[in-house]
Amino acid sequence: MSSPASRFEHLEVDISNLDAGELSTVADLELPGSMIALDPPDRRVCAVTFAKIAAAEEGAEGGEASSEAGEPEAIKQKSEE
Repeated sequence: MSSPASRFEHLEVDISNLDAGELSTVADLELPGSMIALDPPDRRVCAVTFAKIAAAEEGAEGGEASSEAGEPEAIKQKSEE
């Protein structure tokens, strides 16, 4: 019999309801089947931050930032093993 971890390939986390500066924790995960998380419920899974704008981009086009600059960017956190 194979372990559940060997059948588990990926986990999708919906961050569409998060704003910049907010984060998702282990407690927010919807785990499939009878799987349980071994990490503490308050452990961060991901955080939403703003991407930094390069100084060169700010100076170009009369100081206007690109349209992508205001969009939040998901930052992945490496799991600690």
